Amino acid sequence: MKQDAEKRKLEWRAAQIQLRKSFANTPAGFKSKDVELAEENALLSDWKEYREKQQNRLCGEYRRNQEIFVGREEELKKITEQINSGKGTPVILYGLGGSGKTALAHEWMKRNQDRYIHVLEMRFKYSLCDTVCDDENLNITDLTYRKEFHGNKIRYFHLKLDQLADHVRKYKTLILIDACDFGKDRNMKYVFSLPCDLIVTTRVNPVLWGYEDGILVESLQKTEWDIFFHSYLKEDYEKCSAIIQKQMDYSKGHLTWMLFTFRGIKEIQKKEYRSEEAWFRLQQEFQEFEKGIFRHLKFTLKEKFVLQCLSLMPGYEMPVEVLKAFTGCEEETLFRFQRLLFLEIKEDRAVLHPVIAEAVKGIFPVTCTSCARMIRRVARLLQGRMELYTTGENRYLEKYTVIFAESFPRKAEYLAGEFMRIYSFLEVQGYQMERNY
Repeated sequence: MKQDAEKRKLEWRAAQIQLRKSFANTPAGFKSKDVELAEENALLSDWKEYREKQQNRLCGEYRRNQEIFVGREEELKKITEQINSGKGTPVILYGLGGSGKTALAHEWMKRNQDRYIHVLEMRFKYSLCDTVCDDENLNITDLTYRKEFHGNKIRYFHLKLDQLADHVRKYKTLILIDACDFGKDRNMKYVFSLPCDLIVTTRVNPVLWGYEDGILVESLQKTEWDIFFHSYLKEDYEKCSAIIQKQMDYSKGHLTWMLFTFRGIKEIQKKEYRSEEAWFRLQQEFQEFEKGIFRHLKFTLKEKFVLQCLSLMPGYEMPVEVLKAFTGCEEETLFRFQRLLFLEIKEDRAVLHPVIAEAVKGIFPVTCTSCARMIRRVARLLQGRMELYTTGENRYLEKYTVIFAESFPRKAEYLAGEFMRIYSFLEVQGYQMERNY
């Protein structure tokens, strides 16, 4: 926009010169030919400078959005402090998918946009090389990828990054790279060292990248939640406070989860709502959200297996030794899930975030067939515990075994022997379980 204003000013100056030349013999005209020539030369010089600035100019300015934003003043203050520190490192906002990282970045950009000549937003695509090379994602005039000219994308990546670096050195620039959900990227050192202010949002703990001062985006504060509830539900809040509190407790204050809750409440309360079309659309959006949590992340069969086991007990703290015994997972797997913020481990107890558990159930359905290996493993473990240990020594396994058994309401016939051993363990421990297999 500032470049357009500069162009209009130059065009206005050119029109003024032409107008004054047409009134040469009047007070409005030029006093002499020398003055006229000086004005024209100054204009030509300014036009030349303007055209030089247009070469390899950044396009696609960030536009302010109108989304509702509440609270997060502490996080906004931390972003400002890191930007003003002059360390030359990116501000990294990290947290679970849907926790409000992008909204937080947008709010800071909206409040501080006037500090910059350029404010850009880029969406991460597969890798940092693909992100920079995508000409729609990062649009620089007079620079377009052509395979016959640039060859492979690595060469184009470095060329484009050099042009970007030259530009941001001249003009103060803020860049947001959204959803940088990668483990490691060999081009990270080039992108993250750009001579401009850089904000990065990610679902990965930045310690994995070697950055210790990331800003964790978690749930809102209680006072902020009250304002948030009234902003979305207004007069409906008091009627639905019990439902809202239940969902709050279950999701641990997950922002996007609560937004879907609010939208569901509004749809139910609409008098004209009968066709299920709105519910279907809402379910589709929620499924897309679940898929988005695992976007760009790849899991081995063993890791999926561990996630399925953990999803059976969302919000329950499971001793790490029990988790390892039930799933056979290794320390490396647990370490990765910690870095991805899926798993929280405190005092040798692991708990999977409920929102991640729901996403796992949606993307990697938990059935007897998909979890047959887990069921057989648990059955063998409990059989061995019955033979070698006393009832008291096995007491700590009871809760997890009950939850595990009740997670499969429809039990496959070919696994009847395994479920019989599981129920036998619980009966020895003093539980009366209905054997519905």
